[in-house]
Amino acid sequence: MSSYRTAYENYYKNINNTSKGKKDKNNNKLMGKKADNYLGPRYGNRIKNDEPFSNIIIKRVTRELTGATILLFFFVGLKYVPSDQVRDMHTKCKQLLSHNSNYNEYIEAFNSVQIGNIKGKDLKVGNLTTEDLKIENLKIKAQNFVEYLKNNNDDIS
Repeated sequence: MSSYRTAYENYYKNINNTSKGKKDKNNNKLMGKKADNYLGPRYGNRIKNDEPFSNIIIKRVTRELTGATILLFFFVGLKYVPSDQVRDMHTKCKQLLSHNSNYNEYIEAFNSVQIGNIKGKDLKVGNLTTEDLKIENLKIKAQNFVEYLKNNNDDIS
């Protein structure tokens, strides 16, 4: 029972020391690991010292390039699959990517979104609505703001 009590006291003492900014001597112990085998942050990946950093980078780049190449071949292969559904999806995706949208179209698309009972056009942040985000309304608000600054600047001078 006394070992439980001392462990409990040490635990809360360490919490108090950490919150006050004090460092604990036992805080950086490696729990049964050799100190020369360990490099890295307290939380995160553990990198062994045996392998050079350049080898780690080369392995990671090779892995990521292999994955990207596999994905590229998969999606290019979909183009040549003899299924009508895949071809239709490919042409629709191509049309969507080549379509040029402007800012107001994105606002309109956001206004048409409905999640449950909430509609995009009903969202407000303070007095700001999605209609206020359209270019024409933003220009008017910017003009009013500049006029307000000019009028208040004249009063100060």
